[in-house]
Amino acid sequence: MGHIKYQIQFDKIVNAYMQNKMTPLKPCGCFIGNLLNNNENWIWGRALIYNSILTPFEEEQSTLCLLKEAQGMYTIKEIIDIEATFLNIISGTGDSRELPAPQFDPNSKGYEERLFKGMEAALEHLKKLHQEKGEVIEDNPIFSKRELVEA
Repeated sequence: MGHIKYQIQFDKIVNAYMQNKMTPLKPCGCFIGNLLNNNENWIWGRALIYNSILTPFEEEQSTLCLLKEAQGMYTIKEIIDIEATFLNIISGTGDSRELPAPQFDPNSKGYEERLFKGMEAALEHLKKLHQEKGEVIEDNPIFSKRELVEA
């Protein structure tokens, strides 16, 4: 199994956020999509959010994506847990299974704050996962909420 450093993953997420490329309901542009280099095939594993059993095809596609984009650093369940952390905060209800929902509209009231808080929580979840796998993270990277300029 390979090892992708937390800082590299952190930078991917923060850069996507700052460049306004974080799109929570699009598999290639959500938190996990950005984490996995915009490869959307991880989405087959999302059935786990609904406590469904993955079909062999779903499991194979998810696993191949994780092997290719994260060198096997994460399991399907770990990815889905991180995604659920992210989406549950953005949903504002604590339950991301009712998708799509108006709370995911970037123009909805409080969206920017929920997006930022969701990223903070998901990044913390990701950090703990890396630490559990033996990575020593000495610096605690931080990022600030972006300031969007309306056209």
